[in-house]
Formats: sequence, structure tokens, C-alpha cells
Amino acid sequence: MTEQFRYCSYFTSHPENWQPCSKEHHDMVKAHPHEWPGYEVRTLAAVPGDSPPAASGYDQLWQWFGLSYSAYAVLPRVMMHAMPDDWQGRMAALLDEWIAAWPNQPDISAHIQIKQANRFIKTPEWLLNYRHPDQAQLERMRAAKA
Repeated sequence: MTEQFRYCSYFTSHPENWQPCSKEHHDMVKAHPHEWPGYEVRTLAAVPGDSPPAASGYDQLWQWFGLSYSAYAVLPRVMMHAMPDDWQGRMAALLDEWIAAWPNQPDISAHIQIKQANRFIKTPEWLLNYRHPDQAQLERMRAAKA
């Protein structure tokens, strides 16, 4: 029987704020502590491998962002409309729930800049044209990587 571990991390400036983290993050910080000053990771608990702990929604969302420093999740409209109808309905319901939960958002907006090979580029037309999507481009992105 193998064991599975749960990991967490925190900045030493906020020791009361432990957050779940992935094994990969845990191992990276342990292997290169000089690259993570003021940061600590710990193994919280071991559980039998045949009964993995159920991840909370909080854990799942935290792990979805992974090790990125992303503060936003940006989903192009043309690609969302290319998803199955059931998915679109669930996404619309989640967005409605989001708006209902945050009725007093500040009057600010975000601006998206597109990069390719780490250089800013003009937003491709296929990405902007959600009314007449480029089906060939969408299919190329859906294809499994070789």
C-alpha cells in the first residue's frame, strides 16, 4: 500500500496563513530554498494510497492555478462558445452566481494584452471574432498534441 501526502505552504511573514500546495511546489521549495526566501512548506499528513482524501473546492481551485502568479483567469469568449451547450449553461450559471456574490464591485476594468513567444502582439482576429468563429483554428486547438 502506498501513501499519499497532503502539503501546505506559507510565507514566514504570515505564519497563520497556511495554504494547500501541490507536491511539485513542495518539492521545488525544498530543493531550492534559496530561491524561496521567507517561504516554508510542510508535509501535513499521510493517508493510505487506496483512499485519497477528497479535495475541497478551495483546494481544487488553488491547485488549478498551480505555481503561477496569475491573479486572473481569462477565458476567451470565442472558445467558451465552442464548448458543449451543457458546459456553456453551467458556466453562465457560475458567472451569475459570481455576480450575485459580489454585488458591490469597484468601478474598475482589466485590459488584456496578448503575447506570443514572450513578445506583445496584436490580438489575432480569430480570437476576437466570437460571432463568426474560425472553426479550423478551434479544431486545431482541440486536437491532441502529437
